[in-house]
Amino acid sequence: MKAELQKLDDGGWTSTTLFVLNKRVVFHDPSLDEFYEPVSNQKVFRIPLQIVHSNMKAAVEKLWERPEATIGHFERKRRVAYNAEVISGTRVTVQSIIDFIEAGYSDEEIVEEFPTIDIRHVRSVREKRAA
Repeated sequence: MKAELQKLDDGGWTSTTLFVLNKRVVFHDPSLDEFYEPVSNQKVFRIPLQIVHSNMKAAVEKLWERPEATIGHFERKRRVAYNAEVISGTRVTVQSIIDFIEAGYSDEEIVEEFPTIDIRHVRSVREKRAA
């Protein structure tokens, strides 16, 4: 970094903006409009975190959505929950729901324990158990 700083003349110092990123000094090259860390000469990307955050939040919300077709359906998949029967589209086992029902939990309390399922899923397990 010393060599990089020595390259700057008096005019360079007045036109150079220095930033600090994780305890490292980052230079801004106005001719290229790029940021770089002078020791490793590694570029620093300007990523607007607000956009990344909102995109990630939307993606996570989409993952939590369960299609209506999965309500009341159970499935077994070879590599999901050791092939135990699960609520379709989740990794929540039917037996786990039954265990909570037998322990006296209400439908709402069970959904609080397993936020990836819907109250209708719990009701479907109750119906299956009663049959």
